[in-house]
Formats: sequence, C-alpha cells, structure tokens
Amino acid sequence: MSKSATSRKAPARREYNPKPMDPGQRIQWVKITQAHWEGRVFGGGGWSATLISPGTWVEEVREVRTGIVWSVAATPSQWWVQPDDSPSRPVLVQRQGKKFAHGLKEGDLYEIPGAGEAARNAVLRGEHVRKVGIYAVVEHVFTERSWGVARGDKRTYVKWHCAEDCQHAKGKERFNRAEHGFAYGYGCGQYSDSPWTPLDVAIALTRGGQIPSELCESCIVLGTPEAMPSAA
Repeated sequence: MSKSATSRKAPARREYNPKPMDPGQRIQWVKITQAHWEGRVFGGGGWSATLISPGTWVEEVREVRTGIVWSVAATPSQWWVQPDDSPSRPVLVQRQGKKFAHGLKEGDLYEIPGAGEAARNAVLRGEHVRKVGIYAVVEHVFTERSWGVARGDKRTYVKWHCAEDCQHAKGKERFNRAEHGFAYGYGCGQYSDSPWTPLDVAIALTRGGQIPSELCESCIVLGTPEAMPSAA
C-alpha cells in the first residue's frame, strides 16, 4: 500500500448548530384573540339591517404558547409549528415586521388565527377528492347571440364536481369531450387538452392562492366535514 493511501485522514465531523427557527427548535409565541361581539344578530340586509340581539362583548385575550418548529411556511418569516398543548393541530406562526401590528415589537412571534385549521381542511378535502374522483357537467353554452361571442361561434363552459348528489350539478348534462368538443374549464389551463384529474384538484386545493372557478365551490372547494376522512 502506498504512503499516500495510508496517510489519508477521515474528514472532520461537523457539529450541527441549528438556528433558533430551524426545524426541531423550540419556540414561544403569542396567540391573540381580538376583542369581538359574540351572539350578535342583525335582521334584514344592507343599509336596512337592524340589530335584533346585541350579544356579548368579549375582551381581547392573549395566550403564550410553546412548541416545536416543523418547517418554513409560504414566506421566510412564517413557520408551521407543532404546539405543545395540541401537537396534532399545527399552527402558522409569523415574525412581526417593522410595521406596528397588535401592539407587538419587531421580531415578536405571533400566531395567525385559523391558518393551520384551514390548511388542514384543504388537505383533507384534497385527499377526499383524490379518493372519490371528479366529473364535469355543462355549466353554460354561449351562442352567437350571446354578448361578447363572435358570430357563428359557440362557447361551452364546464364545472367540475366530486359529489354525485351535489345540488349544483343536478339537472345538468354530463360533459363528454367527443360530443361537446372543446370547453373552457375542461383542463388545468385555459387551452389545455388534458382534463382535470383528482390529483390536479388536490394540488390546487392545498397549494394556496385562488382556487380555479371551474371547481365547484360547494362540493370541492368547501366540501363538508361529514364527507371528509376522519382526522384521527
């Protein structure tokens, strides 16, 4: 064996020095429930609305919570965190910037109300859609007499559903590409020849941002807790 081979040294072990907001690190933040009315009821609508029941005024509540950072969220100043008091219900924690908000100082950590639950429900709905499948119905057909449609043209728009008994799909014709031809909303892109798939819908529900209008708001976007898988 050559001298150079015997004299080689193993690389030195590097010590892991995590930053305060790295995954696995413990943090502390504040959960703010803003002051609000509970049980307040109005009758009528618009300018004619009248107060029926004044309800009860609930003062602001601030709760200090602790937990473990799970991952960075949508921006570098947001993190998904597992709270010690409810590890199965991750929450979204954000770092306060320079602008004044909630009476916090720059750098303070606070919880964004409802964000964790909304993300969790979106994942459950996406998984439900992936399992049960989707179908399209003819939503609108605009002819040459319709406003904004060129003479001799016909535009077909479809809406996608996942619940067989969705009230917004009742009485509407199932879309068939061979029979109806091109339709707006049929594919993930405006001019896509590839139809939406359950996986495409699941991704659209969980990636954040605006949900495409061709997905039924009732049975796909909002769904119902009874239809979704158990979170246990």
